[in-house]
Amino acid sequence: MSTLCKPICLSMQNRIRIASSCIVGLSLWLSAHGAQAATFRVQAMPLDKALVVVAGEARVSIGGLSPAACGKQRVVLSGEMSVDEALTHLLSASPCTVEKLGPGIYRLSLRPPPRRPLHPRPVTPDRSEPAPQDVWVTASRRVLPLNRVLPAVTVLHTPQIYDQGGGLADLSRRVPGLTTTNLGSGRNKIMLRGLSDSVYTGRTQSTVGLYLDDTPITYNAPDPNLRLTDMARVEIAKGPQGALYGSGAISGVVRLVPNRPDLNTVGLIVSTEGMATEKGAPSASGALTVNLPVIEDRLAVRFTAYAERDGGYIDDLGIGRTRINRTRRDGYRLSATWVPASDWRVSAGVTNQAINSENTQYAEGVLGPFRRDVDHAEPHDNDFLQAHLTAERALSIGDLKLSAARVVHSLASRYDASDLGPLIDTSDPRGLAYDEAQEIRLDVQELTLVSPGDGRLRWLVGLFATRQAEDVENTLTDLGQAASLYTEDRKDRLSEVAAFGEISYDLTPVWSLTAGGRIARVKHVMDAQIDDGVRPRPLATPTFGDERLIDGQRNDRHSSYKLAVTYRASDRLSLYVQSAEGYRNGGFNSTAFTHLTPVPPTYGDDELTSYEAGLRWRDAHNRLRLDAAVYQVSWRNIQGDHLQANGLPVSLNVGDGSNLGLEWSLDYAGAAWRWTVAGLINRPELARAFDPAIASEDAGLPGTAQNMFSARLRHEGRLKRFAGAGLGLEANLGYTGLSRTGLHQDASAKMGGYMAVDLGADVTRAHRRWTLQLTNATNAGKNSFAYGNPFNLDHDRQFTPLRPRSLRLGLSWSY
Repeated sequence: MSTLCKPICLSMQNRIRIASSCIVGLSLWLSAHGAQAATFRVQAMPLDKALVVVAGEARVSIGGLSPAACGKQRVVLSGEMSVDEALTHLLSASPCTVEKLGPGIYRLSLRPPPRRPLHPRPVTPDRSEPAPQDVWVTASRRVLPLNRVLPAVTVLHTPQIYDQGGGLADLSRRVPGLTTTNLGSGRNKIMLRGLSDSVYTGRTQSTVGLYLDDTPITYNAPDPNLRLTDMARVEIAKGPQGALYGSGAISGVVRLVPNRPDLNTVGLIVSTEGMATEKGAPSASGALTVNLPVIEDRLAVRFTAYAERDGGYIDDLGIGRTRINRTRRDGYRLSATWVPASDWRVSAGVTNQAINSENTQYAEGVLGPFRRDVDHAEPHDNDFLQAHLTAERALSIGDLKLSAARVVHSLASRYDASDLGPLIDTSDPRGLAYDEAQEIRLDVQELTLVSPGDGRLRWLVGLFATRQAEDVENTLTDLGQAASLYTEDRKDRLSEVAAFGEISYDLTPVWSLTAGGRIARVKHVMDAQIDDGVRPRPLATPTFGDERLIDGQRNDRHSSYKLAVTYRASDRLSLYVQSAEGYRNGGFNSTAFTHLTPVPPTYGDDELTSYEAGLRWRDAHNRLRLDAAVYQVSWRNIQGDHLQANGLPVSLNVGDGSNLGLEWSLDYAGAAWRWTVAGLINRPELARAFDPAIASEDAGLPGTAQNMFSARLRHEGRLKRFAGAGLGLEANLGYTGLSRTGLHQDASAKMGGYMAVDLGADVTRAHRRWTLQLTNATNAGKNSFAYGNPFNLDHDRQFTPLRPRSLRLGLSWSY
C-alpha cells in the first residue's frame, strides 16, 4: 500500500508546490501593480479635481464615493511616488479613504469611525440634528454610516427624542409604520409596517423586537415604556430581522441606544417640565444626568434619574372619582465604561424603572369622550430591571464583543369582571375582579465577531443563548365573599441557542451582495396548576376545588435567511432588492374556565417572508434626501392573541395573510429650514382563514391602519436682542388611518381615522434651553384604541381618546 501511495503523494506535493508558486507570483504582481513609481505634479487645486488629475496621469479607475464628498480643500502633490502613495497623501486630511480592488481599480469611501472610540458623545446634549453622512447606526449589528444602511432604517436623534418627551408611543407620530396601542403606560403593544397579529397582549411573542442597546427586553410582555431620557438615538429597522435577531422580530426591531459615559468631561444636565391638560389634572417631571470621569481616558461613570407624575383626564362614575388614570413613572440608569488598553473596552450598567397607574384610560362612548361607569378600579404596575456587562476588543481579524445581561420584568393588572356576572354563579354579580400577575426573568449571552473596517468584504458571525423563566398567576375573585373562584399558577421555562452570520461583498465598485442566516434551537417547558371553582349560572352553588394539572414540552428548530443586492448608481443614488424571513415560536394555552369555554391546548409556529425593493437618493448639495421602499409580505400560520367569549385570552393560529405596502420619507435640511414628509400605504389581508366563522375575503389584520402620514416643519434662527440666543419653531402632524380590533369585519370596533397636530418653540442660550409645546393642538377626539377591559363584551362601548389639548413648558440646564 505504501508503495502505491508514494508516487501519488509526490505528485500531489509537486502540484501544490507549483500552485503555491503561481499564487505567490500573482500576489507579487498585483502588489507591484500601482506601486510602480511615477512623477506627479499637482499644483494647488481642490482635492476633488486633484483626484481626477492623478487618476488620469496614472491611468487608473477610481469609483465608489464621488470625489466631491471628500472635500474642497486645496492640496499639492509633487515628486516621484506610487499611485497608492499619491492617493494616500491626497486623502490624508480628508474624511475619505481609498481601497485597492484590483489592478488599476480603486474605490473611495468614507472613513469608518475609530474601532475603539475613547471619547464618546459629550455629556452636554447636542440640540442640533446631525447631517445624514454624520449619523452612525448599529441596527445591522455593525457600526455603519446611515448612508450605507438600507433605507428601511429610521434613526431619531437626541433633539427629536427630547422634544417628544416620554416613550415610544410619543415617537410613533414621527415614524409612519410605527404604531402602538393606547391602553396606557406600560401596557401598550408595538407594531411596525402594518403587521399586527392582534391588539391584545397575551401568550404570543411580540412581532417587534425591542432592544435596550444590545439586550432584548420583551418577549410576550407589553412595551415597558422606558422613559427616553439621556438617549443618543432610537433606531428602527423595518421588515423581518430573523437572520440577525431571531425569533420575535418578524416586522422589525426597535433599538434604544443610551448615551455612553464620557471618559474626559465632567458634566451635569438638569431638566424639569410641567404640563397643563384641558379638562385634566396637571403633570410634572424632572430628570438629572451626571457624567463623572474617574480616571481620565480610562474610566467614567454616568448616572441618570427621573421622576414623572402624569395627570389623569378620565372620570369614572362607578367608583365616583375623577381623573382616575393618573400615572407615576420613576427610574434610573447607571453605566460605567472602562478602557484598560487602547484596544479594549468594558462597559456595565443597570436600568431600573417602576410604573404605577391608578387606573386604565378607556372611556365609554355613550357617556361622553372622557367618562365611564365601571364598578372597580383597574390599576397596573410595571416594574423593569436590566443589568448588563459587555467586553469589546479590537483584534487583527475583527472586533470581538461578548455581552451578558439579565432582565427582570414584573407586571400586575386588575380588571373589573362584573360583566361575567350573568355567566357564572356568584352571590354578587357586580363584585367580580380579575387579577393578572406576571414575572419574567431573562438571561441573555451573545458573542459576535465583526470584520474590521469597511473593506470590499465585510462579515460578522455570532452565537446567542438565552434562558427565560416566566411565572404567571391569574385569579378571579368574588370581592364580596373574599373568595377565589378561579386561580391559575403557570410556569414557563424557555431556552434557546442560535448561531448567526452575515457577509457582504462588493462584486464591483457599484454592485454589492449581502447574505445572512440564523439557525436556532428552542426548548419550551410549561406546567400549570388550575383551581377552577367557576360554574355556569344555572347551578345553585359554586363547587370549589376542581383542580387540573397541565404540562407540555416543545422542541423547535428554526432557520431564517436574508439576501440583498445593492446597486450604487452614484454617490447620490442607491437601489436595492431584498428578501428576508422572520419567525416566532409556538406555545401553550392554559387559561380557561373549562365549564364555559374549552380552548385548544397549543398553537403552532408562524413564519413571515418579505420581498422588498427600495432606493435612497440625495441631491448634489446633500440637502434633499428621499428614502422609499415597496414590499410584499407572505405570513403563514399567523399567531394571534384573542379574547374568548368570556373575556379570557387565548392564542390561536388564525390563518395565512399577506401585505403589500409602500413607505417613503422625503427630508430637506437647509441652513434655517428643515422639513420631513413621510407616509405608509399598505393593504394587509387575511388570505386564508382557519376559522370558517371569519370571512377571509373581507377580514384584514386587526389593529392595522392602511394609511399613515406624518409631516414635520422646523425653522431655526437667532434672537439678536437676547445675545444671539437660538430660536426654534416646529410643527408636527401625524395621520393614523382607520383600523379595527378583531378579525370580523362587521363585529370589530373601529379605531383610528384621526390627525394629531403638535406645535412647539424652543430657545437655546449658552447652556440653557426653554421649550414650549402644545400637543394635540386641534383637540382631536377620535378613538385611538378600542379596547380597555376584556370582560366588557360590548366592545362598541369602549373608547380610548387621545390626551386632550395640553401645554407643556420645559427647562433644561447643562454644565
